[in-house]
Amino acid sequence: KIKFIDAANTLEWRSLSADLTINIDSFQEMPPDTITTYMNDIVVNGRYFYVKNPTGKYRPESIGIDTDNPSRFQDVFSLGLCREVMDLFNEASLEISRLKYLEAYRPKGGTLIADKPLNLFPYYHHALYRTA
Repeated sequence: KIKFIDAANTLEWRSLSADLTINIDSFQEMPPDTITTYMNDIVVNGRYFYVKNPTGKYRPESIGIDTDNPSRFQDVFSLGLCREVMDLFNEASLEISRLKYLEAYRPKGGTLIADKPLNLFPYYHHALYRTA
């Protein structure tokens, strides 16, 4: 049974309990306070939590995006819990960002069950936690 919830309907999601809570590719676009609310009001009420997001930030010019106006990108660096800039082409940098990511998105009292970098985009990471 799957239930999709409206993030604006706080009465619905604050009382929700699920076997599995999933977050894919949105934490890096949320303010940190929003993520904290999500983790404290939704994730901790479930049994398991699966997350797949980028493990950090990268400079647009590192992938060929013209940054003639760097201020266009400044807000991006304030979102998510993993805001440190990583080198997408350096395995040591990616490994450091992965370890920080696994800790940043660990639910309170949660236990990491499994994790793995995404093969195609190694700056993304899969993680599954037991929350209860």
